[in-house]
Amino acid sequence: MNYAEALAYWYLRLNGFFLIENFVLHRFDQENKSGSADADLLGIRLPHVYETVGGQKQDWDYERFKSWDIDLSKDYLGVIVEVKSGQNFDKEELLKAFNHKRLVSAIKRCGMFPRSKAAEIANQLKESSSIRQNQWTIMKLAVLGKNIEGPWNVLDIREAELQVNQPDFI
Repeated sequence: MNYAEALAYWYLRLNGFFLIENFVLHRFDQENKSGSADADLLGIRLPHVYETVGGQKQDWDYERFKSWDIDLSKDYLGVIVEVKSGQNFDKEELLKAFNHKRLVSAIKRCGMFPRSKAAEIANQLKESSSIRQNQWTIMKLAVLGKNIEGPWNVLDIREAELQVNQPDFI
């Protein structure tokens, strides 16, 4: 895990998420010579989460999540995270990271919805930063070193660093 991925991990962890790092979405395909792909982070967050050190209500970044139309005190959340810390990436890389096949794999792994609904939910999520279905919200989060707008929520890596490195945060 590189520094930017570690910042994204701790930002989400200290905001109450249970996380999986580098989740393999599909393996190397020998026949088609296509590589494997992973999600930098997959996470689940329940509304009544509590952690003794950090990860308590006074630590959570309510305003940022509210700007993403998420209420940390009520919403059941799933998050698919792509981290790009440098300047040498473009929108196409993020679109690829959040493509339909990868979204289906991530949605199935999170277990918030029946597997039979994963493709349908991925279709909806492909064009949106998040979707709500029943009590769950699933969102795509791009943690970036530069701002690239698209159908995902954006967290500037510098803002994550400021939040994580607050003296009273942990």
